[in-house]
Amino acid sequence: MNHADRVLVLDHGTLAAEGAPEAALDEATIARVWGVRSRWLGEPGARAVVAEGKGPSSNSD
Repeated sequence: MNHADRVLVLDHGTLAAEGAPEAALDEATIARVWGVRSRWLGEPGARAVVAEGKGPSSNSD
């Protein structure tokens, strides 16, 4: 992800993770906050997170 040096991930207004995109948007955080499995694609500096399907989630909307 080359659009930000640092990101904040919020889960219903609570800080769930922060830091470099690859660290804050890791597979476990994405599964916990958004309830989907994911993985990173591409080379450093030109990467993207891809959702792969529903995963475990602690969200209750």
